[in-house]
Amino acid sequence: NTPAGGSLAGGTDIELVTDYPFGIGAKYIIRNTDAFTLRIRLPAFLRKAAGPDKGLATVRVWVEGHEAIVLVKDGFLDYEIPAWPLPEPRVAVELSWAAPPEVVRSDAPAQGASVFVGPLLMALDVEEQRTVIRRYAFESADFNTTCGRETWRYALPAGRPVDFSPVLRRNASAAPQPH
Repeated sequence: NTPAGGSLAGGTDIELVTDYPFGIGAKYIIRNTDAFTLRIRLPAFLRKAAGPDKGLATVRVWVEGHEAIVLVKDGFLDYEIPAWPLPEPRVAVELSWAAPPEVVRSDAPAQGASVFVGPLLMALDVEEQRTVIRRYAFESADFNTTCGRETWRYALPAGRPVDFSPVLRRNASAAPQPH
């Protein structure tokens, strides 16, 4: 989880805890002495009404532990956060959503298709090989990059839905995953 937060006027502290864009949820941990409206921008892939198991239909919100209505206005969710007189913060708002794999076909047929999981574009490891052509200051360089595989063109079936097995989610790490 990646926390981010800050203090607002009036003694309000807000901390956002999420693994977005890799995770499928977010928590707003809030300490506030006065009531206020929390405005949350909903990412574009979740604003789409794309059926019963994608996009907006999968967004769930809890305010103060009670499930709330999801109403998007101009790309935002607005929730009234009541005053909290206690000194310790609490999870005031929690969001969850689904992000099943989605095949997006290009407008240009020669460009093929892409697979997205939520906002993330999936990429195939083509085992590229890099050769340094020229070195520069500050450890930068020009590289000649070639594909390490003899065949690297892969395709998704045209005109048929793609059946994905369940997506395995792992915790995001600071280092790239090994190839």
